[in-house]
Amino acid sequence: MKRAGVRAWEEGVQDQCVTKDLNTLFTVFYVLVDDHVVAPRTGRGHRPDLTDSELICLAVAQVMLGYHNERRWVRHGHATPDLLGMFPDMLGQSGYHRRLKTAQPLLCKAIITLATCCPSWFDDLWITDATGCRSCGAWPTPRSVNARCWPRYSTTTTT
Repeated sequence: MKRAGVRAWEEGVQDQCVTKDLNTLFTVFYVLVDDHVVAPRTGRGHRPDLTDSELICLAVAQVMLGYHNERRWVRHGHATPDLLGMFPDMLGQSGYHRRLKTAQPLLCKAIITLATCCPSWFDDLWITDATGCRSCGAWPTPRSVNARCWPRYSTTTTT
């Protein structure tokens, strides 16, 4: 629907050059991780079928697609043709968990590398949100269990 005085295509999300394609996003992320995070494997021994760069991309895809359970994520990965097309050597649940635990330093390095690619990384002023999460103990525990971790904004004080 076109309104008077509003152009159909503005710059930004509606721009024709911006896509919502996950394959493109994961491909770009894979290239970034492979070039700047993961060192090439050297030495003797069997090289794994799933590379460390692919493993990190799978972990990011798991979080981005909202899978908090590794078993469900691996089942989804084996059942989805798009993911199998990107990662043909998908691991089973135990192998995925074992490799992910050992790749924890690489994941941290990937997060830092991705953060330093953002222009706001080098700003002098960072705007952060210090709101605590539920049941993490960020606020003092109130007497009522049901109201735990929910901030109370009021102008009255109780003694």
